Parts: sequence; C-alpha cells; structure tokens
Amino acid sequence: MISKYPQPVPEWNNPQAELNMELVLQVARAMRSTKVSYQLAPKSAPKSIVRVRTEEQRVLVLDHTIDFQRNCGVGEVESVIGGEAPKGYGMTTATPDIDVFLALAGNVDAAAEIAKLEKEIIKLAAQRDKINAERA
Repeated sequence: MISKYPQPVPEWNNPQAELNMELVLQVARAMRSTKVSYQLAPKSAPKSIVRVRTEEQRVLVLDHTIDFQRNCGVGEVESVIGGEAPKGYGMTTATPDIDVFLALAGNVDAAAEIAKLEKEIIKLAAQRDKINAERA
C-alpha cells in the first residue's frame, strides 16, 4: 500500500506556540551572542538574567530554563519583569521587549576588555574625524 504524501493537519496549527518558540529562539541567540562577544570560555556557565515586559514572557523564559542551560551554555537563568540593568553583567537585546544579561564577574578579563574598548573608541574617533573632514 502506498500512502499519500503527508498532508497538513489543520488541528496542529498553533500560531501562539510558533510565536512563543520564536521568542525562545531569539533569547537563545542573544545568550550565545553575548557569550561570544565577551569571549567567554565555551565551558563557562555564567548566570543569566532575562528582563522581560510581561508575566507571560517571564513564565515562558522560565519554562525553557533547561533548554537555555543546555543549548546556550549558561548557568542559573532568572527572569524578571522590568527594572534596572544589573551591575557586572553584559547585555544583549533579544527583542524590543526582552534584554539578556550574562554575568561577567570571574568570566571576563577586565583589563583585556578595557583595552579592546579603548581600541574601538580610537577607531570610531578616526571615523568621526574622517566624516567631519569630508563635510567641511
């Protein structure tokens, strides 16, 4: 017997689940991106704080804590609604409503990070001067 090619099953369509999973993927990308941008060791598992705007987003993040820990290499995952950026954490914006913070203390060489940022400042100042010279 030959079966028909798989057909869509309308009952399986769940737009809310798709939106939720897209949000989870964006948070995961932000976590991985932050680890890379601060050159954290792949085996390090920094604490992460995910700042959201709604209770539904907070619960969704907490429901996927294990996924973030396993797939993004982070340790403890905390989700908070609003508030100030925590000190000692690197930040990446996952969505306009969600920011991801990773603990840097003990995971980043502060002197190397300062040197990298100073080089970036010099580079940006040179670009600014070049643009200003072209305008004049």
